[in-house]
Amino acid sequence: MSEFWISFDRAAQHAARAVELAELHGWADEQAAGVAYMVLGGVRALQGRLGEAESWIQRAERTVVAEAQPLIATAVCVNRALF
Repeated sequence: MSEFWISFDRAAQHAARAVELAELHGWADEQAAGVAYMVLGGVRALQGRLGEAESWIQRAERTVVAEAQPLIATAVCVNRALF
């Protein structure tokens, strides 16, 4: 996630790869995949690609459980606010 602040493109590439792997292994609804969705939503929102950002943010909201991942859940809320 720290890569997010260094290179949006690299962060998006790694998150997209994580999403591919999650889908390949049937983990798309798991909390760990929510981190990748959050990164993709945040990058797309900051790039002004709001159509893409919305779907990633929604996926993150569905998969991230605040009690289990409070920092990531906060980041999802920040992404929603950016959007």
